[in-house]
Amino acid sequence: MSAEFYIRFKEHSWYEHHLADLREMLRNLPTYLKEVDEVEYWLRGSEEGKNSKDDWLFDVRIFFRPHDILMEVSTHPSSIERDIGNFTRAISAKTHVDIVDDDGEAANF
Repeated sequence: MSAEFYIRFKEHSWYEHHLADLREMLRNLPTYLKEVDEVEYWLRGSEEGKNSKDDWLFDVRIFFRPHDILMEVSTHPSSIERDIGNFTRAISAKTHVDIVDDDGEAANF
């Protein structure tokens, strides 16, 4: 079962104007795996043994939705925790966001 987290932008216009930059930040993460389309991106942990046939194809799916970013976390090895933390901190350093779980509770990375 996955956990869902949302990055909600206080200034929606900032999100709209920097969407390409956000996508590029994601592509530059060490755990970046693939771009399914312009909305869906996959991350996969870089730990040894992660390529077992029993593993998921991805550890995290990230969706760039019209008003927020949805992060669907299936597993969270340390490499994923590091990259999600770096991604959310980089965004938070540039604009005001709320990062919440699917219950609306604040989430920290």
